[in-house]
Amino acid sequence: VLMLIDASFGFEMETFEFLNICQVHGFPKIMGVLTHLDSFKHNKQLKKTKKRLKHRFWTEVYPVGK
Repeated sequence: VLMLIDASFGFEMETFEFLNICQVHGFPKIMGVLTHLDSFKHNKQLKKTKKRLKHRFWTEVYPVGK
């Protein structure tokens, strides 16, 4: 599953609903793809946003390992 996530907006409720549906059906392989990364003006803000989104995505996708 490829999940397209708008980095300038962040996660939406539909993203978490879809992850919940995937969790019920046995969690297929999931890859998140961030879009609109070019809209960030400063590199520091880009790094902080990517780190925050990656951490949140990882905690939702990989709850067994935590």
